[in-house]
Amino acid sequence: MGYRCKRCKKCERCEDGDEDERCTCRCNEEWCCTCACNVGSDCDVIQKAGAIGLGTAAAIGGIGLTVMTGGLALPLLGGVVAGAGISSAINGTVKTAKGEKISGSEYLTDVAIGGATGVIGGVGGKVTEGVARAAVTNVARETCKRGAIKLGVRAVGGAATGLASTAVGEVGNCVKGKKWTDYGNDPESWGAGMVLGIGGGTVSHITSNTCKLMPHREGKECVKFLHKTAWSTQKAAVSIDKKLRKK
Repeated sequence: MGYRCKRCKKCERCEDGDEDERCTCRCNEEWCCTCACNVGSDCDVIQKAGAIGLGTAAAIGGIGLTVMTGGLALPLLGGVVAGAGISSAINGTVKTAKGEKISGSEYLTDVAIGGATGVIGGVGGKVTEGVARAAVTNVARETCKRGAIKLGVRAVGGAATGLASTAVGEVGNCVKGKKWTDYGNDPESWGAGMVLGIGGGTVSHITSNTCKLMPHREGKECVKFLHKTAWSTQKAAVSIDKKLRKK
């Protein structure tokens, strides 16, 4: 439950969905009040536009930073920025679709969880690639055999990363009010996380091989950027669909 209007003591009926008895006053605290009477106000529009627009910009920038920098520190930073930006855009999109006011506490929780999943994705990706390289070190240089091993490692690594991200998301749900006793009782989320992770690992394998065909570094980076952008969009769409169907 979000901040409730202090001026009008009858905003409960807004949250009960009574369209015929809308709150007759404008809350003094439009920026943080989550009563339905503030949906559509200037503050509401600015908040949602900012959440979606700035979130999308942060996601694109974070993905670019991840792809175009070497080492570990900067890609991790890019993962945090991209994850937080995607979560911000998702929050604003879902609230707009549902006709609800953004809750500051829920928004900050979503952004924090998004940043955490970005770290998991960055670390998971680096670890997976390291294991993949090590796995083929002593393997005869048959392209098919080495490729099959790398594909398997990337798929398993993607599944592990997807499950870890789902676990962090579940913690976020508990912070926002979900009962801890219900933790882990959502097989659909865990299944989707694992499937998306396997898919991400498989597509990463295809992208890696595609990059080898590119003669220039710019072309390789472009392929990686397009891949990560498309995959992030896919995961965001799945998350939005789940939140819209959630009662």
